[in-house]
Amino acid sequence: MAGCGCGIRARIKERGPLAELGTALHPSLISDGRDLSRAIEYLYEAAGALSFHEVPHQSGNKHALSTSTLRRIILRLTSPVNEKQLLAIVHG
Repeated sequence: MAGCGCGIRARIKERGPLAELGTALHPSLISDGRDLSRAIEYLYEAAGALSFHEVPHQSGNKHALSTSTLRRIILRLTSPVNEKQLLAIVHG
């Protein structure tokens, strides 16, 4: 997103979950699915919580992840099943 990022900061503040999540886990500290789910939610919120439709399109691989799967992953109902899904979330 171009510009100062003011829109992202405002959206983060408006949504609120980022403060509850604390700080980001360093990748070397992710040791299980629970840590991975928390890290994914943190990344999603820190990026301004785009709509579930936007993330796959922004990822560069819109076919790696459906919006319903992304929703379940962000809500910590499931985890990415493969590296393609994880990378789609990180890049999206």
